[in-house]
Order: sequence, then structure tokens, then C-alpha cells
Amino acid sequence: MANSNIEVELKFLLHNSINVRFWLDQHAEYVGNYVVIDTYYKPIHRDFTAMEYPYEWLRIRVIDDDGSFITYKHVHPENSPQTTHCDELETSIGDSAILSDIFAVLDFEEVVKVAKRRFIWMLSGVEISIDIIKDFGIFIELEAKEDFGNPKECRKYLFEILARLGADVGPEEFRGYPHLLMEACGYKFKTPD
Repeated sequence: MANSNIEVELKFLLHNSINVRFWLDQHAEYVGNYVVIDTYYKPIHRDFTAMEYPYEWLRIRVIDDDGSFITYKHVHPENSPQTTHCDELETSIGDSAILSDIFAVLDFEEVVKVAKRRFIWMLSGVEISIDIIKDFGIFIELEAKEDFGNPKECRKYLFEILARLGADVGPEEFRGYPHLLMEACGYKFKTPD
């Protein structure tokens, strides 16, 4: 949602990206496409990934032609396989390489890097992104950019928008790209005792 630094989004593996892109070009406002490099970090003294479903993420995002950003995300509910929303705090930064060096000095470890080409459209207050994740797959994300009510009502609205797209998608993916890529590379998340 576009208020109180709360993010509500849906994410799915997308099987018919060409058809969906064609539909979006006809019915939505094309925003553009960008190369996005997201580098995720964890503090040595507090391992964000030391649980089955990490709920905290810290990243440096570099977008070609659009600058660099630092973002902290706190996913709700915590350590759950199904999530509803996240708190998202983000601000622009001047030099991502210097911030990465600062993180290293402060004992923040790089966890994973996500490289993607992101195509973006706006439709009825929703940002629709088709992400081509390098060496991984094609995903679609729908993120509320207006206040559509509480997270539950907002998710319902996002599903209504998704139905309009004719998207052939896999099951909803509640985990973020860093979690998915780490798992695909063999990282073993801690399971409950």
C-alpha cells in the first residue's frame, strides 16, 4: 500500500510472459524497463537468514539510470511460510560501492545478489512488474501503489487485477527473490526444532 511504509504485493512464476506483456501494452500504462541489481546483506551479530522463513532483509539496490537505494524489509507474519505484507523503509543513497564498503567494515556480510531486468506497467493503482531473473526464471509481481484498505483487502484487490491479465502463473510465491535464489543454490535454512 502506498501509506505508512507498508508494502503489499503478490508474486508468481509466470509461464506466459509474452501474452501478458501484450495485454499490458494494450490496457496499462507502460512505465519502462530497467536492469536492477539487488545485493542483500546480514549483520554478523544478527543472522537474518538463521531461520526457516527469514523475515528481515537489508539490501542495496542499484537501478540503471535511476540511482541507488538502501532498503530494510520486515515481513509479516514473522518466520511464516505465508505472508501478508511487509514494512519497507527505503531511501536513496549517493554511492552504493561506498555503502557496501561501510557494511563490510561494520561486519555486514553479503548474502546473495539478485540481477534482473524489470518491465513495469501501472494499472488501476497497481504496479505490475515482469521480472526476468538472471539464471532463474520469469516472475510477475503486483504491488499496490494506493491505499486499498488493510493488507487482506489489498491482497483481494491485487488478485482481481491479476485475473484481468490472463496470466498463467504457478502457486503464489511468498518468499522473496533472495530466499528463492539462496535455496536454489543449496543454502539450508534452519528448520524449527
